[in-house]
Amino acid sequence: MSQKKVKTITIYGKGGIGKSTTTSNISAALADSGLKVLQLGCDPKSDSTTTLRGGGYIPTILDTLREGLAEHAFTVTSSDFMSVYASNNLFKGIQKYSNTGGALLGGVIANSMNSTYHQAIVDDFVEHTKTKVVEYVPRSVTVTQSELQGKTTIEAFPDSAQATVYRQLASTIFNHNESKVPAPLSENDLRAWAMKWADTLLAIESGEVRSSGASI
Repeated sequence: MSQKKVKTITIYGKGGIGKSTTTSNISAALADSGLKVLQLGCDPKSDSTTTLRGGGYIPTILDTLREGLAEHAFTVTSSDFMSVYASNNLFKGIQKYSNTGGALLGGVIANSMNSTYHQAIVDDFVEHTKTKVVEYVPRSVTVTQSELQGKTTIEAFPDSAQATVYRQLASTIFNHNESKVPAPLSENDLRAWAMKWADTLLAIESGEVRSSGASI
């Protein structure tokens, strides 16, 4: 008797584009046709499978933090606001469950660092949230070249500068032992922080502020 092959499908898209609604309806349609369907969602709002369960919610990735499934949590962010916003939301989850055995924050991985202002924005964010950067990862064409080959940078270009950065990051995380509770910004404080940086970048672009990150 031949074994049926499992078909795996992923649905991607930016936040708020309708991924959960579309995916849950696809799952429902496939199940209605007689197929067995397993849907996995990682949305912190816990709404990926809500309509498949009569409006009921199930634990999300953030919920696993309070269940002790992880001891240390690290977040990857760039200097883009939505990336910072997502990290700040993670900090809120860690803070919320910190007294019930949940994972604490090991630090921030600053990704796509291409200029001094990129780094300055992330540095300012971690200072305001009482966290720290564990590694600055530059944006590199080496990563693109590696992924086009279907490989990691460590595999494709083991002697590259980018591979060295990843090895250092891996070593830092492996040897990390002490994590802390972050101090996330409130919605109003985060918005005020973002507006301050928006004004700063506008000044840099107009030449009012001298900076090596002026080319944006």
